[in-house]
Amino acid sequence: MWRPYVYALVLCFVVGCGDGGIGPTTTTSVSVTFPAGGTIFIGDSVQFEARETLSDGTTRVVTNEATWGSDAPAVATVSSTGLVTAVAPGEATIFADVNPRGSLLIRVFPNFGGSWMGSEVIAGCEDSGALEGVCRDRSLAVGEVFLHRSMFSQTQASVNAVIDGGEGNTATATGNVTVGGELQLPSTPFLPGDPTVSSQLQNWRSRADVPSQMTGTWELFLTAPGVQGSVTLMIRLQDVIKTSATSTSLTNRTLRDALRKISLHLESLR
Repeated sequence: MWRPYVYALVLCFVVGCGDGGIGPTTTTSVSVTFPAGGTIFIGDSVQFEARETLSDGTTRVVTNEATWGSDAPAVATVSSTGLVTAVAPGEATIFADVNPRGSLLIRVFPNFGGSWMGSEVIAGCEDSGALEGVCRDRSLAVGEVFLHRSMFSQTQASVNAVIDGGEGNTATATGNVTVGGELQLPSTPFLPGDPTVSSQLQNWRSRADVPSQMTGTWELFLTAPGVQGSVTLMIRLQDVIKTSATSTSLTNRTLRDALRKISLHLESLR
């Protein structure tokens, strides 16, 4: 007579009886994060984490059970343990298959923050109106080299830039980095400027796909108060590297030297 009761007790112990039964926990969702936070720059290696939420409301970090992957390995790769390496600018989805899958869309940025120094080369010169003939000056010819100095601070895609024009003249602007990694700055004047020649930075486009190296082009647009016409110098960045403010350069010539040529041209008109 006692055996049915024993059987019932054993059955309750195995599968649970009534409201007091305890079933196995299951994974309801998986999230992917990088606990260190911050901006992911080209060349960074960042440890990601997969965390699963269980049916009983608790969470835990997934260790050996996750299968990691990236949908854009040309932008970011990921190891079998979740170590993400940023390769190139762009967006990538990092995922961890735990059943179900967890994923996180990330963006990889070039790192423009810091001080830069190198050379800038005249790649072209256009003049018009009363300033026609300025580009024939040999010191403004294609290939002429000037000193480049600049400083940038960066927060995600937003970049604050200070471009040194020489002799205390600077152009200050805030621009954005495109998803493809190009920094674009709006047109902005060099200040405090010159009473005879007004200069403006325009069409700045630069890249830093290789860490601590910057390439790009921009234009120096020059006009004179009360004078019809303009001069546009097309500038190419050359051998510009991230460095300390005390670094030396091969040339001490700045674009202020180019402005003096225009001032001399204006004097010849008077």
